[in-house]
Amino acid sequence: PHAPSPMPVLHLSSGKGFGGGERHVLELARALAARGHVVHVGARPDGALWARLKEFPEIRLHPVAPRNAVDVFAARKLIRLIRSEKIEVVHAHYARDYPVVAGAVRRLRMGGDGPAFFLTRHHY
Repeated sequence: PHAPSPMPVLHLSSGKGFGGGERHVLELARALAARGHVVHVGARPDGALWARLKEFPEIRLHPVAPRNAVDVFAARKLIRLIRSEKIEVVHAHYARDYPVVAGAVRRLRMGGDGPAFFLTRHHY
């Protein structure tokens, strides 16, 4: 069997603390990187997830953290990041991130091509 080629994946999680959702991102990012994928994580540089992910040099960290669901500046930053890193999959993990990522992906798709978009609702 032929092994799949590495895929550039971006996870976005803008939470500051470290709960179940952040643990999920950490474990998922590590597992994908271990399988040979190029893993990027957009997070708050002052957040707990960022601090824990710094221990794993195979995961590429980016300071992207929407302040709210209509953060146009974060959407523009995401568009630049997705284009420059040729991201194929974007996975949003925090409620305020969903519309920002959806808007960025929609904008990229209007230009001809855009990444797949997934979201996970982490809840009690």
